[in-house]
Amino acid sequence: MEFDDLNPARLPPGTRLGPWRLLEQRGRGTYGVVYRAVRDEQQTADAVALKLAVSPGDARFAREAELLSRIRHPAVPRLVDHGHWQPREGVSYAWLVMDWLEGLPLYEWAQAQRPSSRQVLELLARLARALDATHAAGGLHR
Repeated sequence: MEFDDLNPARLPPGTRLGPWRLLEQRGRGTYGVVYRAVRDEQQTADAVALKLAVSPGDARFAREAELLSRIRHPAVPRLVDHGHWQPREGVSYAWLVMDWLEGLPLYEWAQAQRPSSRQVLELLARLARALDATHAAGGLHR
């Protein structure tokens, strides 16, 4: 497959972006798509989350990489790498690589766990501490 034909939101497994090889798509947001990936030359490497911009030249990724490089909190994924993917001349899509965190989306977790009020409050407190760490580093989560 030619790179010219590739859409950043629909890359096939095995596609390489820098030193990373995509395994599967795991989510999509307004301005990025998340793939589970591994470092290409390491056969037993742990999986990471590779977030790829869906629009070329998206400056939000550079700001996010800079912010994540300053945050140290157990509930905020660690920035591992970042760069740009150029499928053709003159077009560049930014990407970020972060720790892969296994788990369920919040609503699925709540349906499966049927959490108590105490469990919900503990989760909200953990989220609030992560947001506080983000804000302390100069970030704003939208």
